[in-house]
Amino acid sequence: MTILPSNPNKITSLIIWCLFALFGLILLCSCSHESKLHRAEKKIGRLIEKFPELIRKDTIYKVDTTFITGYETDTIIKAGVTPDTIVIRENHMTVKYYSDGKNVYIKGKVDTFFVTKKIPYIVNSVSVKPLNRKERFVMWVADNLAWIVLIGMGLFWVAKKLIKIYNPFARFLPKP
Repeated sequence: MTILPSNPNKITSLIIWCLFALFGLILLCSCSHESKLHRAEKKIGRLIEKFPELIRKDTIYKVDTTFITGYETDTIIKAGVTPDTIVIRENHMTVKYYSDGKNVYIKGKVDTFFVTKKIPYIVNSVSVKPLNRKERFVMWVADNLAWIVLIGMGLFWVAKKLIKIYNPFARFLPKP
């Protein structure tokens, strides 16, 4: 008792189906459960380890603006009388000291102003050269080579079966 069939056509069919199964298994095993982002991060990490000159450090400045609203206050003091008016201005604040003869008034006012500050951020950038048409085609073929071979084998097998079935001269050929 033999494991393989005695007919050579059946042996060929068995070999073709074994190759189909093998390529199908290779395709299924090549799929990864990692997310695309995680795989991309790993690839970039390995690439940067090999070629650290690809990284360029750059400084970006973010402008942060703070809006400070103004306010005003008054105070009345019953004290000594001075006929002079004193005004003190510094930065965005004005203080006014004056008297009407009976009372002394102190008035303070802060103007509305903006504080703008540039904050530097150091970022790493990777320079990427775009692929031309030929390089993209080669990458596509390399990525899909297993599928191309598997589909080619399937089409060859189907064509062989169709020729065998629909060949009008098959009945005149000698049988093996």
